[in-house]
Amino acid sequence: MVYTEMGEYDKAKANLLIAANASDYMTPENACVNLALLEMKFNKPEAAMRHVDKGLQLNNRFAPLLNLRAILLENQGKLEEALDNYERAGLLQPETADNAIGAARMLFKLGRTQDAMAKIEEALGKIKDPAEKQRVLEMMHEIEKADTPK
Repeated sequence: MVYTEMGEYDKAKANLLIAANASDYMTPENACVNLALLEMKFNKPEAAMRHVDKGLQLNNRFAPLLNLRAILLENQGKLEEALDNYERAGLLQPETADNAIGAARMLFKLGRTQDAMAKIEEALGKIKDPAEKQRVLEMMHEIEKADTPK
């Protein structure tokens, strides 16, 4: 990813494509993640999804790819599918809060406020960083406000 940091995106993409297609590369799934992130940076969600799908063909239990797939699906408005991917990623990486937060966001958007609150409670137990914990508490407060009858 040095090329990315240097702003040489074409070189970065070329090297990542080689890594993603090399059967002897240590983790081609990570190359697919980086390719997808690169495409997302340039607002190319279809290309990003192709890299995510390729990575999931290599390893359908790779949580970072499931998380990226959830984000891409969420951006397409496919909330149920996004929720499914966040939850699958969460089962594979139960120690991280990101997937629970993503699932909470989907549940809220789907009108399942109580389920969203439960997911936020789950996420809060995993967060160590005070600033991140505050951000999630604010999200919880917004859900509570939205659920309060006016």
